[in-house]
Amino acid sequence: MIIDSNINCKNYETEILNNYQIYSYECPKCQSKHYWVRHATYGRNVVLVENYVFVEMKMEILRLKCNSCKSTHAILPSAIIPYCIYSLACIFKIITEHYLKKNSVICIAKKYKISFQLIYHFLKLFSSFINECISTLRILEIIKCASIPTLKEILKLIVGNFENNSFAKEYAKINNWPFLMKKFQNIYPIPIYIGFANL
Repeated sequence: MIIDSNINCKNYETEILNNYQIYSYECPKCQSKHYWVRHATYGRNVVLVENYVFVEMKMEILRLKCNSCKSTHAILPSAIIPYCIYSLACIFKIITEHYLKKNSVICIAKKYKISFQLIYHFLKLFSSFINECISTLRILEIIKCASIPTLKEILKLIVGNFENNSFAKEYAKINNWPFLMKKFQNIYPIPIYIGFANL
């Protein structure tokens, strides 16, 4: 897969799906450029935040084939977390409501009409990335002290220093891994190839 940080879910159709162009992506498998042909599309559901409401939409995702190594790669917008239906914005909305606005899990579940189990899953998901968040913030020189900040402090630093998906972009640049993507994270060798464009 190739995650393009210049593409979002709203402009995906015009910029990628219906735009017949010469793609300048680097193949995550063989590192060749400009050897792409359109291969196929597949349907994918994604949940976005619009005016404080979670909205599910269906997207067609384009797969490109590398003519050099014959591998195929999906082109994903930056807001999508691979293998997760909920967008990065949805998960951030939930964890900030809980940790920064101090709303209870039950109140958040009622407000967004989602299950409390899903909220606990997102809270656990974010906490499982906390060490990588700390190291990323240290590399970016946002954390300068030797003490280890709490989860709430880390979230405050992310929200206060980054707009929209820019933390995910910096995280991917430093860790070479999509932020909040748990699948395949601790498997070696990784059975997929992940590339990033426009970081």
